[in-house]
Amino acid sequence: MAIGTALGILALAGAALAVTIYTISAIASSGTQSTIITGTLVASWGQGAELQRGRYVYSFFQAANANNQTMTARGITQSGTTLTNSASSTIIFNGTADFDPYSRGQAASIVRLNDTQVAMMAPIVGTGNEFKICTYNGGTNNITIDFSVNDGDTNNYIDRGPKFSVINKPSANVYTIAGVGVTKPNAYPYVRVWDLDTDAETITSRGILYPMGTSGTGNGFSQLVNLGVVGGKHCFAIFYAKGVTATGPLYYAVYEYNSSTNTLVEVVGDTLYRSGSAYITADIPWEIDNGRGVLMYSDWVNYDVEITTCIWDGTTFTVGTPSSFGNATKRGFHMTIRKYYDGQGDSKTQYIMVTGFFNSGVNTADVIVFPIFYDFDTNTWDVSKFDTADSEIVIEDPGTPSNNGRALKPYIGLADKDNGAVISIIFRGDGTFRGVIQNNFTTTNT
Repeated sequence: MAIGTALGILALAGAALAVTIYTISAIASSGTQSTIITGTLVASWGQGAELQRGRYVYSFFQAANANNQTMTARGITQSGTTLTNSASSTIIFNGTADFDPYSRGQAASIVRLNDTQVAMMAPIVGTGNEFKICTYNGGTNNITIDFSVNDGDTNNYIDRGPKFSVINKPSANVYTIAGVGVTKPNAYPYVRVWDLDTDAETITSRGILYPMGTSGTGNGFSQLVNLGVVGGKHCFAIFYAKGVTATGPLYYAVYEYNSSTNTLVEVVGDTLYRSGSAYITADIPWEIDNGRGVLMYSDWVNYDVEITTCIWDGTTFTVGTPSSFGNATKRGFHMTIRKYYDGQGDSKTQYIMVTGFFNSGVNTADVIVFPIFYDFDTNTWDVSKFDTADSEIVIEDPGTPSNNGRALKPYIGLADKDNGAVISIIFRGDGTFRGVIQNNFTTTNT
């Protein structure tokens, strides 16, 4: 073969292997919001999950009377700027759940299992913690309940905005799920692990630990920080607020789960992270990378949102210096983030933040979306695009906002590098509307 021909073949091969990575610079626009679930005017909570890019599930919890509460869910499919909903909502728990078994409240959640299935969980007093495995096949198909399974643990009901993450998949149909929240009559923080077998339709507890023990009372919300795999162990941390209400000083503990021996071990015990008053509700079930996970909370004194990264190397647990955004007139309440899809995969340095406002005047119950960026070398976040021309209010309170209104549990998903969606509860302070609203948005990228 001639040298020129060989070089030409190599050049073509190199061109074929070239990939384009996109960088997000702004949220360009949003569409027209619409209501997908309308609730009754009682206490409300919810949670979203992305099954695959462009396919989402959002669940809405309605608390009326103890032991007589309902969870409703709806599917959303996105293609470009178009959002298509399942034909109707599906009632997951039909007046059978108890969303405040220990008078703390918000005792339900959901977690993604695979491209078509989620697990939705709530306590059933007198029975245990119920897991309902549900399928959404996209488009106008309704969410269906495949089966229900109960862990039988009547001593440790999940409570107070529990968070869940699939930390391992030991076989095709077995999911190892880590969970955090509070439990028992005095609301003690817990961490625990289950194995869910969707083939055998069984749930097996693999251990439960209490980072502050079972003394004291009245502890607040918590966050699960997924730390990935370190030293062959599946690792995660819990951050939890100690206080008689939902807020308080933040403490943490770190855990390793050995899937070979089904052993859950506390490697860093009950440790103060920061004093003051923090409100911590973010649900971020994934890790940045092995050994790194995201922590987010609202500072209840300065009225800002703080985000940082936790690093675990198998010996030392480090929490980075937080970056902050917001103030008393644009007060972030509930928030989460998603890795930006850069055209090839989910980026580890580019993200999109969604934040709902509370007690923020004309911005009360609005939901803002903006890009943020993570620097591995300095372990810092750039949140400077908050409330700039590069951000976008994607959902607004459909009525006249009152200062007690709020946007609860906003969820963000992406269909591709150019298009995403936000789904959020709007809790109008004047009591005239509580429901779930959706809208699409577009990005600017290069």
